[in-house]
Amino acid sequence: MTDLLADLHALQEHIDAMPAARATLIGQAREAGHTWVEIGAALGMSHVAAMKAAKPNPKPRSGATQG
Repeated sequence: MTDLLADLHALQEHIDAMPAARATLIGQAREAGHTWVEIGAALGMSHVAAMKAAKPNPKPRSGATQG
């Protein structure tokens, strides 16, 4: 059972890191000359949503407890 909890914790750490990783890739795509429309299409979202995703706003997870 402990391994499952460790796996869940590791997964959550990856999920938490995704917005920053996505923002980095979006920035690289912009630097490479891709338009917001192209980036949005690649992400399955509008160009406006892609612009917002380029600036992740990390929020602390509520209810997270230790122990």
